[in-house]
Amino acid sequence: MRVVRPSGMTLTESFEWWMPGLIPPIDVCWEWAGGRLPKGYGRLPFGGEGRYIYAHVAAYRIYIGEVPEGLLVRHRCHNPPCCHPAHVHAGTYADNSADMVAADRQKRGEQLPHKLIEADVIAIRASEGVSHRELAAQYGVSQSNVQAIRSRKIWAHVR
Repeated sequence: MRVVRPSGMTLTESFEWWMPGLIPPIDVCWEWAGGRLPKGYGRLPFGGEGRYIYAHVAAYRIYIGEVPEGLLVRHRCHNPPCCHPAHVHAGTYADNSADMVAADRQKRGEQLPHKLIEADVIAIRASEGVSHRELAAQYGVSQSNVQAIRSRKIWAHVR
């Protein structure tokens, strides 16, 4: 049987309804027990019909305070379902992107949906004397893409 959260709860009441009990030790993630999005982030209904708030944002607002204007709530633990108040903090979008890069969670190279593979990149860089136009036609990409590959602005991780 599906459990339905009673309506009219405050954010704190709603959060505690989904996550009853004491906050675990600081070094242990507190994983959201309610609904989750495909990438693992917890969410809870709040603020009216069909509206939701991320669980980690709710934890921040309840235990730390309002999120400062222009900032977002980030995970220190890099665990999307975690809503432990000690694992979340406010930061900029640039901070969040830097976290992703530092934790090696960004997609790059062949993980991205594009036409080239690493072997193509190596071949493009090794094709001295062949124009960007010719290589672009051969690999089905733009001339600017070929130029960016050769100058290592993209695919920089490929040696």
